[in-house]
Amino acid sequence: MGVVGILEIDLHIYEAQSLKERRFVLRSLKDLIREHHNASVAEVGGGDTWQRAQLLVAVAGIDRTSVQNVLDAIQRRIDTEHRVNVLDRMVSWV
Repeated sequence: MGVVGILEIDLHIYEAQSLKERRFVLRSLKDLIREHHNASVAEVGGGDTWQRAQLLVAVAGIDRTSVQNVLDAIQRRIDTEHRVNVLDRMVSWV
């Protein structure tokens, strides 16, 4: 039986001065996570403000260690993204 790790991330988007700019930053960040880490990503909150967003990232794998390694890599990738600041993050397991 496999395991699913879920990373919930609250973001502040520095550059967003409009909903269009916000969507551009989030789309590029979500595409980067999907392409480089084979993870599912969805925006689940913060849609009513220009500079806030909440993303949910899900990673499935054979064991908890391998999934944790992918989630750690995703967190490092987001931490180096200059257009956003991580306000909060939480990992849960299914």
